[in-house]
Amino acid sequence: MLKGIDKFQKMIVCKSIELINLSNQLSLLELRLLDIYLSRINPNVLTEKEVVFSIKEFSDFFELTQTRKEKLDEALFNLKNKEYTIIDRKTKEEKKIKLFAYADFDYVEDLKTNCICLFCSDEVSKYIFKLKQYIKYDIKDIIKLSYNDYLFYLYFQSKKEFGCWKVTTKELKLFIVKDADKYNEFAGFEKILKSAL
Repeated sequence: MLKGIDKFQKMIVCKSIELINLSNQLSLLELRLLDIYLSRINPNVLTEKEVVFSIKEFSDFFELTQTRKEKLDEALFNLKNKEYTIIDRKTKEEKKIKLFAYADFDYVEDLKTNCICLFCSDEVSKYIFKLKQYIKYDIKDIIKLSYNDYLFYLYFQSKKEFGCWKVTTKELKLFIVKDADKYNEFAGFEKILKSAL
């Protein structure tokens, strides 16, 4: 079990393209919980799947003035119960998976407080551990980003290897915006784009 969040420790996220591509199916809070999880585990050690940290550590790390327990409850419930669509990079196969086998609050004796406990599901393990292709970033780079800026950041990180590439507005909208039809006119979408660049 990996315990706590150390603000002064370098926290690097190693994320597969498959997990990046399902980012727009997650809320901002769910993305943050997933990234904390990924930054705490060692992606080369398949046996260390459990991560625990207090609500205070989580709030302090993301510099949140208040983290409402109801919102955390909802995010943890989704991470454990919701089926997300994942597309395998190699096979191009689309399937539904649950990200976490366990995502809940537990009292942790060592830390003397209720903690958020995360344990990834077996079906998502192949997209978290022993990765051959992934992107790396310091979680501290995304601490203050809004939801759309966070998605843009992930998108551009995933394309860095290409150096220069072309993308249609439609493709970018589909990656960034859950409700892509809301931005039928480029002017509306341009506001999101400018805030992220």
